[in-house]
Order: sequence, then C-alpha cells, then structure tokens
Amino acid sequence: MRSRMTYLTGVAIVLLASLLARQSLAVEETNPPRIRPDRDKSKVVCVSDDWAVYRNSELIESTRFNRGPRFIHRFYRQQLSEPDANFAFRIVGGAGWGDHGVTIKPDGTIFFVDHHTMNWCDPDGTVRSSAEVRNGMIRRVYVDGIVVQAGSRSVNNGKGIEAARALFIPIKGSNLDFEHELEIAPAGVKSLQYDEPARHGDVLTWMAENTLHFFNLQTGARSTIPVDDKNGAEFSLRNASVSAFDGDTILAGSNVVLDAKTGNRLASNWNDKRINRLFATRSRIAYRLKDGQLDAIDIMHPNRLAVHLEVVPTEPVWQNSKGLLIWTGTEWKLVPWLTSLPREDAEQGGQPDRVTLIVIS
Repeated sequence: MRSRMTYLTGVAIVLLASLLARQSLAVEETNPPRIRPDRDKSKVVCVSDDWAVYRNSELIESTRFNRGPRFIHRFYRQQLSEPDANFAFRIVGGAGWGDHGVTIKPDGTIFFVDHHTMNWCDPDGTVRSSAEVRNGMIRRVYVDGIVVQAGSRSVNNGKGIEAARALFIPIKGSNLDFEHELEIAPAGVKSLQYDEPARHGDVLTWMAENTLHFFNLQTGARSTIPVDDKNGAEFSLRNASVSAFDGDTILAGSNVVLDAKTGNRLASNWNDKRINRLFATRSRIAYRLKDGQLDAIDIMHPNRLAVHLEVVPTEPVWQNSKGLLIWTGTEWKLVPWLTSLPREDAEQGGQPDRVTLIVIS
C-alpha cells in the first residue's frame, strides 16, 4: 500500500512540474509594455536580417540563495528599423536561459528550446509547443529544423563514453517532422557543442579528429576531408570546432583558417600573428574583435595589415546575410560584407579608405 502511495505521489509531482513548466510560458500581462533596448539594458540573444530578440531577466527573490537561483526571463522582438521591442513571451529558468537555442523567422515567429521541447512564439504572442525530443539534446536551432545529439551511450572498448549519433529533424509547419529526420553523423563521430555544426545554405560542417565532416541536407550526401598538419599542430585541430563557414572558407576555433574544398590551411596563428580572435569569414576576408575594434584581415596576403573597420562598444558582433551588425547601445549599425579589403596606407602617412556603415532606421 505504501509503495503504491509513493508511486502515485511521484506521478502527481511529475504532472505538477509539467503543468508549472507550461504555465511559465504564459503571458502575465494583458497589454505587456514595450521596451527601449537602449534604455532598458536588455541583452541581445538573436539577430536575423530584419529582427532582433532581447531578453530581460528578473531574479525570483525567494531563490536568491539557492544553489541554482531562478529568474523570470522576458523576451522581446524588435524590427531592426524600429526603436521599440515588443513583448513576446516569458519563461522561468536558470541564469543565462536563452543564450542558446533561439532563432527568429522572417515573419517574426520566434523558435526557442525549453529543455527537450521546441516552442514557437507567433507574431501575435501565441506560444505553441512540439512533441518532446526524447533521449537527446537539442544543439542547434534553425528556421527549418533542429540538430539533436541523441544522448550518449557507454561502450566497453576502453574509450569510455562514445558520442551518440547526431540528427537533423526538419520543421514542418508548427511541428517537428520526425518521420523525415536525417542522420548527419553516426554514433562515435562527434559530441557536438552548442555552436556546432556550422552551416552555409544546405551544407552542415563540423570537425572531429583532424577531419572536416560535411552533410548536405538537400541531397543527404556525407563527405569528409582530412585537414593538413604541416604546421605540426594537429593536437589543437583534433580538439577544435568549426566556428564559421561561408561555403569556401572554414574557421577552426579562432585562429586557423581552412580551405573548405581541400582542407588546406590558408592561414593560422602559428605563422601569422594577425590570425587570432577571428569569428567570421567571407570572400577570403576574416573578421576579428580586438581591443574593442572590429578588424578585417586579407587571408591570402599575409603582409597586409589588419584594417580597422569600426569601434565595437558592446560585444558580440552579430551576423546576417547582409553583413556584421553592431549594437552601439542606442542603434544598430551594419558593416556590409567586404569583397576586397579597403586600402590602408596609414604607415606611409596616407589616409585609409573608409568603409561605409549603414545605420538601420
């Protein structure tokens, strides 16, 4: 009798926890206020071509001294051309909730991950949830699908825990399309991090054991390219992740640039001190943040100096299809992707070319 009561109590607790989790997504104000990101010190968590998503976090005072304090996180969406951001949804979670797993569609629909569940917040504020992703961790969220690492499994081969397979689950309408999930990496290949895989168009890429891995979502083709180790730094690359991919160029970590078609190193910090703190590449030009400055670096010409593009008052610098977005604290500025490096003649007493910045308004 006692064991049955214990079981029923446990079931009741699980159901109550599930109910509270769903209630945490509810809108608490009938007419929630807008915010001014420049005034309300909100954190940017996601940027697209036309939208930005912000988060304000309020500590739940009764949890202040808990091992894991809880916060009410309120999320707001802003069209980049507008000064205000409108309330979207709220959720209760730990510190930093929403730093990963949030993206926004062109129509303003926000996708976000709550534990093992994908959720949609429509432009009208309606929040909907998909079926739970069981036995797996959602690693990346795209507007057309998610990347899931299906847990980990223990093996008796002397290597301990082996990475489970990685899946791409398409989004169809307002649901996850489990029937058409794709295995992008078999078991034992790679334990993906939250910034992996990198993506360009339909191609996903990541690095494992000094090898580049590619998966084409359109064709289902899988390929690998070994990375050359002519600089004798294969240990660093063996443990590196792909942090940027533009279709032709791959950034491994923040200080190695690779050719995506051959795996050859185009530049690295071991013989080129400009190559550090990189975070993006386009058209064989790399971008870095250093000492509060956004710099551009010509990868193919090691003797060219880095060119300073703009002061960056708040990090990170965001990316979309148009270029690099800098939040100044009062407005968004766009640095268009460069196809060639501006002339920099400062050492000879001349004036460098100016990069035209676009204030989004």
